[in-house]
Amino acid sequence: MGEVRPKIIAGALVSAGLASASLAAGAAAPVTSGVLAVSAVLVMITTRRSGSRRD
Repeated sequence: MGEVRPKIIAGALVSAGLASASLAAGAAAPVTSGVLAVSAVLVMITTRRSGSRRD
């Protein structure tokens, strides 16, 4: 009986770590996509400005 408890605690710690890692990945995904969208818009704006110059 004494050996079962550490295994349960270790399993709980591993599952808690996996859950927090999946939450962190889920939280990072919208931030990453938002950053990519903003950078794409900035690239479009800068290319339009540089392309519309009539020298």
